[in-house]
Amino acid sequence: MEDSQPEDRVLRPQRLEEMIGQQDVHERLGIAIDAARKRSEPLGHILLDGPPGLGKTTFATCIPRELGTSLQIASGAALGAPKDLLPYLTNVGESSVLFIDEIHRLPIAV
Repeated sequence: MEDSQPEDRVLRPQRLEEMIGQQDVHERLGIAIDAARKRSEPLGHILLDGPPGLGKTTFATCIPRELGTSLQIASGAALGAPKDLLPYLTNVGESSVLFIDEIHRLPIAV
């Protein structure tokens, strides 16, 4: 994950309203989250893409807090085979968020 120090997790924004910058992403995520909430449906799939340091991990960890649901975090580099993904899929709830950090490192077979 992008965290290099434990303090990063404490200082990192916890809610979308605490995010600074990336206004376009902030607005689009806010609209999608509000729409899912109003329809009482899970949020659809979201792919956050871009170079390091843009806040992808921070946005991904804010989403479940906004939805009031749980977060499962996996690393694409650690998922070498389809069976490695099973624990994450079996432990998520209906509206849970599964965040795969470094998804570009996920093997095609997975």
